Amino acid sequence: MRWNFRHTAYLYVIFSFCIQCKQNPSKSNSNSNSIKKIDENWVLHVAEKDTFFSVNIPSNVHSDLFHQQLIEDPFWENNELKLQWIEEENWIYSTKFLLTEDELSYGFIDIVFEGLDTYSEVILNNQLV
Repeated sequence: MRWNFRHTAYLYVIFSFCIQCKQNPSKSNSNSNSIKKIDENWVLHVAEKDTFFSVNIPSNVHSDLFHQQLIEDPFWENNELKLQWIEEENWIYSTKFLLTEDELSYGFIDIVFEGLDTYSEVILNNQLV
């Protein structure tokens, strides 16, 4: 896809997203880790528009729009040419999740992203990560 910097896709997270919490050694005698997959209740929408779609991740915008029957198959014949407008929009994937008090007490928390687009921004609690 051709990307214009004025139309960089703003994505909270696309594919697989998990939080790896590592316990603070002073809180526990073990070095155990806890992994929380954040793969449910994802929503896709276009920035500054009121249309929202429930999606499953991993995914991508074209597949989600096709699944919602909003576009023709992007891989069929020359449909890709008809769908150039998609790259001109700012697409947002978002979800909400909670951490337990125990998870919040860990010394640090790693956020692991597996498969973000080349031009993506990750925002967590209204802060750019």
